[in-house]
Amino acid sequence: MLGAGLQFTLINAFFAGILLLFLLAGTGTARRYVNLSGFRFLGYLSYGLYLDHLLAFRIYDWIYARYFPPLAVPVSDFARVFLRFALAGSGAITAAYLSRKYFEERFLRLKDSLVPQTRPSGETISTTNQLGATEAA
Repeated sequence: MLGAGLQFTLINAFFAGILLLFLLAGTGTARRYVNLSGFRFLGYLSYGLYLDHLLAFRIYDWIYARYFPPLAVPVSDFARVFLRFALAGSGAITAAYLSRKYFEERFLRLKDSLVPQTRPSGETISTTNQLGATEAA
């Protein structure tokens, strides 16, 4: 009983160590090995993926349970688990990309227009609001 409880702790510690290794490599001379375009793309989508991934996997499970009952994903069949991960994961990435491009970007641009901009010297930059009036930021 204790061994099964510690198994998950060791797995979590292993992946936390991998994450720490990537973070350390990203700040040192080995930056080129971890600063890959695929990782940057997933970082660009990370919040949307955080919100969408469970929904994508639930939709996948519902579709396959309803229309393809013999292909329901058993835990022991690696090929079916990989197929589930590939299809639902690509669906989640697609939904997160579309959400980021067509929905989230508007709010991020709005946020940038509402925050006063300053130069490193501390000088404020005058901006023009949407009504055309110039205001000191």
